[in-house]
Amino acid sequence: MSPKPRQQIPSSEQLLPQLGDRVLRFQRHWLDLVLAGTKTAEIRRDRTSSGCAWMGCSGRVWGRIHIGDAARLSSLEELRATHGQHRVEATELPYGARTYLWPLSGLYILPEPVPFYNRPGPVTWLPFVPPLQDVHAGSGPAAAGRCQSEAASAPSEPRRLRSRSAPAPRQFPRGGSCMT
Repeated sequence: MSPKPRQQIPSSEQLLPQLGDRVLRFQRHWLDLVLAGTKTAEIRRDRTSSGCAWMGCSGRVWGRIHIGDAARLSSLEELRATHGQHRVEATELPYGARTYLWPLSGLYILPEPVPFYNRPGPVTWLPFVPPLQDVHAGSGPAAAGRCQSEAASAPSEPRRLRSRSAPAPRQFPRGGSCMT
């Protein structure tokens, strides 16, 4: 089995995500605000390194953003003073003493969303991996291209009926909800 791709910080000139680029996952509501330009900061539980990241939600990458230096918020007053940037309504610091504000700038929206493997669970960061990448065929762009072209040229199989009590066979991971 191949090692997992390492997350790398994409450059601000990249027009499409590359294997291993870091993808920041969003819930759909927050992503829509970022894409509209009305949310210019993120509230998260930990610090992060500054630099570009792709924005992912629902198994698709929607664009790229630059994350500035993270700032720890130490009071509810600081959270409220920056509300216009992050849009989070709260009566206390969401993560207590570990609440950070990540400034967002340099928004680039992809002309069409790009599918990626969106691992389930409460994960903040994922490496960009195409959804059809075969983990046994190796990693890298050549392997991803091979899997996609093989999938496109494979003859379709007839649908098989299964009993209602039998569980559906697990399909290769596809995009699911953003944060599940």
